[in-house]
Amino acid sequence: SDRSIDMVLTDINMPEMDGLTLLNKIAEMDLILKAVVMSAYGDMDNIRTAMNRGAFDFLIKPIDLDDLEITIDKTLAFIGQTRTRQQELETARERLQYQAFYDSLTGLPNQSLFLDYIQQCLSQNRPFAILSLDVERYRLIKSSLGRTIGEQLLVEMVDRLRTCIPLNTTLSRTGSDEFAILLDNLSQTKDAHFIAESIHQSLSKPFVIEGEVISSTTRIGIAYSDMNYEQPADYLQAADTAMESAKKQGMGSTAFFDRQMHSVAIKRLQVEADLARAISTEELILHYQPIVSLADAKIVGFEALVRWQHPTRGLISPGEFISVAEQTGLIVSLGKWVLEEGIKHLSLWRSQFPYLSDLTVSINVSGLQLFTPDFIEILERLLQKYEVTGNILKLEITESILIDNAEAAKKVFEQLKQGNIQLCLDDFGTGYSSLAYLHNLPIDMLKIDRSFINSMLASQRNLRLVNAILNLTESLGLQAVAEGVETREQMQKLQELDCQFAQGHFFAKALPADAIIPLLEREVIIDS
Repeated sequence: SDRSIDMVLTDINMPEMDGLTLLNKIAEMDLILKAVVMSAYGDMDNIRTAMNRGAFDFLIKPIDLDDLEITIDKTLAFIGQTRTRQQELETARERLQYQAFYDSLTGLPNQSLFLDYIQQCLSQNRPFAILSLDVERYRLIKSSLGRTIGEQLLVEMVDRLRTCIPLNTTLSRTGSDEFAILLDNLSQTKDAHFIAESIHQSLSKPFVIEGEVISSTTRIGIAYSDMNYEQPADYLQAADTAMESAKKQGMGSTAFFDRQMHSVAIKRLQVEADLARAISTEELILHYQPIVSLADAKIVGFEALVRWQHPTRGLISPGEFISVAEQTGLIVSLGKWVLEEGIKHLSLWRSQFPYLSDLTVSINVSGLQLFTPDFIEILERLLQKYEVTGNILKLEITESILIDNAEAAKKVFEQLKQGNIQLCLDDFGTGYSSLAYLHNLPIDMLKIDRSFINSMLASQRNLRLVNAILNLTESLGLQAVAEGVETREQMQKLQELDCQFAQGHFFAKALPADAIIPLLEREVIIDS
């Protein structure tokens, strides 16, 4: 239909085509276009037929020009309103269609549309590869620096990804911090590897967003179309599975899907489901490893270490489930449980041994947990509930938490210090810019990583490193704990170096709560 025609004036009796037939034709051409019939044949049958066939009005000749003008204005107004409503409906439909298939933040195709593109490749037997990648530490960045900076990071990451892929290549946002790339009509399988390396190189440069310098790399999983799957989702899942495998290899890694990965992924999903249940069904337990004063071999505190007593698999190592908890966000509820159990047990021991008024408990805290808005409030409630003060608690953090989050961490740390809670930097010496953190953040204690302690007697270099760390802590007024002490010789060397505290199997392994009482009843934990 010609949209330049707003309305039609017609008579009934006309040559070649009568007006009533024309009304049918108009309805076929354009449902919005309306006609006004002007005819001397104004009997009820003609009027009824005309109106049934879509006439907007019927004027009987002779026609008063004022009536005609009013009728035309009324008809045009109705048509205008109808067209406006139609445009609004079309816009709404387009918006709904956009929302159904595109990501509102980045403008990229979403997972549904991405799967459609894979289906097109499968239908036409075109070779392809899928790259699945995530944003390293996105949860931590968003929780510590805010949603706005987190979303801007995604947008800027998309801009960099576009520079690494060929034109007309499909880039999709498939999750909150996950993207996928479809390489269509792949000529050589090595092309996917080259693109992955280009992405790693591009993302290795820090982002600067609202004055914040943010380092966030990625891990990439690649799946090829030669696996003979039938469903598009299976190919995307294969790339996701390869990406999970790349995560185990460290930042900036790429992994290619193979069939064995599938069984590993299924096992991981089972661990995730079981862990969510375990947190609420008392399958988790805490073991406590003593922290000892090297001056007199007395216990000064305990590090709380979570264990999982699975109903069918037995005792599961933290190395198997802590990473799953961090990646899924379960670490927040897990960490809350650990805090309460640790504070509860220490409260019981202090009440049973009132002369041990300086006894403390050290609890590991993840970045996600540390930066949750109600973290401080939860701590205050737990301390009040078990009638203990903040100085009984030492929170252990790793240097990785502080990367890109030093300012946010400083604010949280200052609140913790107001409650006399102590802060301990774990695995010291294995991280990134340790000295900067020590100068700028209110750290109380360093834990010297076990890798230095285990090799210090055989390596003069590591011995010098341990000595340097101890000198540093003394000059800064900090305490030091040596981790992983396994022999008397190691203990004696640490005593010579004036190390204050130590923990490790030489003193005691991590023990369940009911085995701690006999240790506390002893004057010293080891014989001199």
